[in-house]
Amino acid sequence: MILRGPVGLVLCGGGAWGAWQAGCLSRLIEKGLRFDQVLGFSIGAVHGAFHACGGIDPLLDLWKDVDELQSLRWAPRFFPPSFFSDAPLRRLLSPFKDDASVKARLSVPLEVLSVRREDGRRVCARFDPKGNPRWDGPLLEQLAASCSIPWIFPPVSVRSGEESSLLVDGGIFSAQPMSFLPLSACSTVLVLEMIRPDEMGLRPWGLFARRDQQSRELSRKHMDDGTASLRALPHPPRILRLHPSRKLEFSVLGFKTRCTRPALALGRTDADAFLDEISRQPAVG
Repeated sequence: MILRGPVGLVLCGGGAWGAWQAGCLSRLIEKGLRFDQVLGFSIGAVHGAFHACGGIDPLLDLWKDVDELQSLRWAPRFFPPSFFSDAPLRRLLSPFKDDASVKARLSVPLEVLSVRREDGRRVCARFDPKGNPRWDGPLLEQLAASCSIPWIFPPVSVRSGEESSLLVDGGIFSAQPMSFLPLSACSTVLVLEMIRPDEMGLRPWGLFARRDQQSRELSRKHMDDGTASLRALPHPPRILRLHPSRKLEFSVLGFKTRCTRPALALGRTDADAFLDEISRQPAVG
């Protein structure tokens, strides 16, 4: 089945769970799936930026041996409070440090979501090919902000016009529900999410297990809210949600090669299963 275009892609956040998303996305692209607009937050925004600017192959190498990145580098700060440095993340994002170069390479519109630390309002930064008509840059700072988990990584100061705001991870609690309305002009929207529906409602024992479950519940809620915003449109797009075929049994901060390498491979397998399933469905006109 050929997806009716334009096709939008949503890449949700999820830290180390993003290894599955990278494997899934890479396989979908290898098999010929093309996207006309990309929206992402947290690690999903990083994947989206690499995809829109030439491909995610560098990230596949990273997920195969994520230990080398040393993602969690201890560097406590008191104000604003955070425990780890964002230097490894910024090193990963170095291909986006020159906006002029990125504008020339960007192939499809990209939406990067974050949250204002001051009031909890969502921020949607848009980046259009050639920078026209919108370029809410600098892109590297917006990507770093979208990945800035409060208390884990420092917030990022981003200037817009005369104002400067402290931005944090787009996947945290916000004063506003998640919205995918920037993709409202798409006929089909594919959502790559890392949490399965049967993971909801569990009540694990232990502090860390409960915190992990809260992260999973929040991630799923964001996807439910985002897809609901599209379904409420007078002429909603067709929405396809793709998640792992089995639970990713490590935490959102499980940046260990022993965790991410199998998740990467599972993503590719799940992409093949998804493509096989939709190929047997009738074309949508």
